[in-house]
Amino acid sequence: MPSSPGDSRSPSYHQGNDQQPLDGPRLHVYHVLKSIGLVTAYNSSIDVKLILAQRLVRVFAYGLVTLILAAYLAALKISETQIGIFFGLTLVGDLVMVMALTQIADAIGRKAILILGAVLMTMSGVVFATSGNYWVLLVAAVFGVISPSATEVGLFKSIEESALFTIVTHDLVDILSWYSTAEFASVTVGLIISGGIMDDLQQTLAWDFVPACRAVFLVYAGVGVVKIVLSSCMSWKIEAWHDTKHQDGTHRDSEQEEVYETAATIPEQAPLLPSEPIPVTPKTSVPAMRAGTSVFSLDQEERLVLLKLCALLAVDSCAVGLSSVPWQTYMVRTRFDVPDAKLGAIFMLGNGLGAVGTLFSSSPARRLGNLITLAVTLLPSAIILLFFGLAFNLPLMLLLIASESFLSPIYLAPRNTFISRILTRSKRTASLGIITMVKLLTNATGSFFTGFWADRDMFWLAFVVAGSLKILYVFGILYAFLAVDRRLAHEQEEREDTGSD
Repeated sequence: MPSSPGDSRSPSYHQGNDQQPLDGPRLHVYHVLKSIGLVTAYNSSIDVKLILAQRLVRVFAYGLVTLILAAYLAALKISETQIGIFFGLTLVGDLVMVMALTQIADAIGRKAILILGAVLMTMSGVVFATSGNYWVLLVAAVFGVISPSATEVGLFKSIEESALFTIVTHDLVDILSWYSTAEFASVTVGLIISGGIMDDLQQTLAWDFVPACRAVFLVYAGVGVVKIVLSSCMSWKIEAWHDTKHQDGTHRDSEQEEVYETAATIPEQAPLLPSEPIPVTPKTSVPAMRAGTSVFSLDQEERLVLLKLCALLAVDSCAVGLSSVPWQTYMVRTRFDVPDAKLGAIFMLGNGLGAVGTLFSSSPARRLGNLITLAVTLLPSAIILLFFGLAFNLPLMLLLIASESFLSPIYLAPRNTFISRILTRSKRTASLGIITMVKLLTNATGSFFTGFWADRDMFWLAFVVAGSLKILYVFGILYAFLAVDRRLAHEQEEREDTGSD
């Protein structure tokens, strides 16, 4: 149904308290800002803004240390074999932390776990800035938070996304698109700032390499302190029990969760638009802890949904590992003999294009649906990836990198929005923890095979396999979940229409 003049969703009216009408250029500007999700982000709650701010500063810190971590360890006279073991055990530590803490986060509090993670991040920065002992650094990396590859690690992402799924009631894809944009944009800034700090300290102040690196790690620790403050400022509304608590202290799944659970378990052969409402069986109110929040409390239908998601996301994550940015930079460096300064500029531009790409995810998702948006953006990206290893000159390689960098991140926000709708709300954080663990393992597996093939002059094969896996992933997720996605979109439209009456 059309929005009423007083409806805040109407594009003809300002979103503030005065409800002033928009016309002329202001209306066009509003439509542009709405299409990239900025209106939704601006009007979001303070908790949403705090989560976005935490993502910005955290990934900025990852970018700071990525540029120097391997070189810092080598400068401490640590062998390349030990560095490889160091990175591998860091991954193992991430897996253990994700598995353990995401299973209890909804029970003891998401805010508490986020604060704990920020404390561990701060401690890791302090240890790396003050110690040169291999084993001390290894303990700090395994039990703390350090990212060797400028990408999201540890438990933050799973818990933050679960909190967003709880507190964002409308236009979730807009918020998730900015959540993804924060990663691509801030890691680029982190890389630039890290290079600037290192150059200034070494060239202007004549510092040695190791002390200069330790100054960067102190900045990393300082970012951890900022994240502690941001996490502490969040309200109790991010907790799993926020919108499920009765006045008598008992808990039950919300009506929205019951809709999601029903949609997630619809037989695939069922019609997309049923003539009769889907029956919903209310659940008995039980205390939150007895209801269960870990994956061990999933019923058969919930386990089936999680199993499908893990299998499909494992394929996608393996493809990401096969063709990750570090491997792309290595291929461009070795094949075309590109100097470091030029190589850094190329991939900082790629990150910038990725940030721009994520801004364009919310508009097609609203028009086409989450999974169709995934398909129409990821398929071209996968096809481009097939030709990475076959580029015969640098200009063609740069064109492929730029195109793939822009297209590949667009699907992230629509996909994550869809995932949020089919996972049981009370067990969503725990389920996301399992998904994150599967993605970390398969990403590492993909990276291993790329190294194996590159060592045998078959570097091109890694990108062919990566592109093929992404194509398989697209058709797999459409086959498994397209009917569910369409049904959920239809039910969401009906709820919005009912709310506007």
